Amino acid sequence: MLEQTVPIVSNERDTDLYYRLVVCAPQIAPRVQPGQFAHVRIPPLKDALLRRPFSIYQVAGDTFSILYKAVGQGTEMLSRMHPGEELSALGPLGHGFTVPPPGGESPLLVAGGYGMAAMFLLAQRSPQKGIVFVGGRRRVDILCEAEFRALGWEVRATTEDGSHGEKGLVTQPL
Repeated sequence: MLEQTVPIVSNERDTDLYYRLVVCAPQIAPRVQPGQFAHVRIPPLKDALLRRPFSIYQVAGDTFSILYKAVGQGTEMLSRMHPGEELSALGPLGHGFTVPPPGGESPLLVAGGYGMAAMFLLAQRSPQKGIVFVGGRRRVDILCEAEFRALGWEVRATTEDGSHGEKGLVTQPL
């Protein structure tokens, strides 16, 4: 676990209230394993003592990415930050997931909303493809669908309102 000041490379809206943040973290990024997370301190929030935990979504060279939803004061402030501004990151944290061995059974991944962020790196590093079950309340809550398909994974989407994929909870098709 390391603490590092990380400059923002990009911070773009994905869908509705969801954003994709990429930071340059040359000390942290190479150590990230699937399922790990980072605690981020947002400097403009002077009153906030606690860091915010975010699953690490992607790693590319010296950068890592997170997906987040602007739901409170901290993430709303984060959504207004621009490339070049800095955050404080502590990571990688957590034990992470075990990557399935080659030649084993077909993996199944299940998550919803920005919970998909924790699964993407696992799918990317898995030696074999499987099925990803993604769920959300509505269409805009289904994240990473195209990215999983680009990796060669089968994607089964479920929305509670029926606006995308099957109608119901993500556990029903599973």
